[in-house]
Amino acid sequence: MDLRVKKTEKAIRGAFYKLIQTKPMEKITVKELAELAEINKTTFYAHYETIYDLVATIEQEITDSVIENLDEFQILFDNPRTFVYDLYHVFASFHTDSFSPFNPSSQDFLRKLSDAIYDEVCRRGFLSPPADGDEDASLPERYASFGTLLTFLINGLFGLSKCFPNGIPDKDLEFLATFVESGIHAITHLQLPD
Repeated sequence: MDLRVKKTEKAIRGAFYKLIQTKPMEKITVKELAELAEINKTTFYAHYETIYDLVATIEQEITDSVIENLDEFQILFDNPRTFVYDLYHVFASFHTDSFSPFNPSSQDFLRKLSDAIYDEVCRRGFLSPPADGDEDASLPERYASFGTLLTFLINGLFGLSKCFPNGIPDKDLEFLATFVESGIHAITHLQLPD
């Protein structure tokens, strides 16, 4: 990427990060973002169609990075505690950019992120069909339970990060890790009621 393009991207994102800390995304205009970034509106439009396009690009980059940095999804089932801590550290790395998707529209991003992780776990086949003799546990029920647990984990990490911008206290992170570990254990040993 050309150095001028990199500088412009950095200026656009820096301005966006500053603005998102002070107002909802829906209230940010291209005009004020361009002024803060010290570029003209035409330059912004050369990079993005709208503010929403900018946000979608940032969210996709975060999602791709989370998926990329969690190479060993099997660890979620083998050692859920480690997975929780690893996921927290990946999320924490984005906090340093002053961008955290904690504005009112953040729930859509958190859902997309949860869906992306869920899809990756399913794509890699980590939720396997019930073993022989375990016919009571249905695969759809396992997937539904896993999706719920994953949504809880992601929302929990982001919520705690918002409450503790300087880092989630060890006791709270440990509680979340223990909860997820219990949930994964329950899912992998799931039996449906008669």
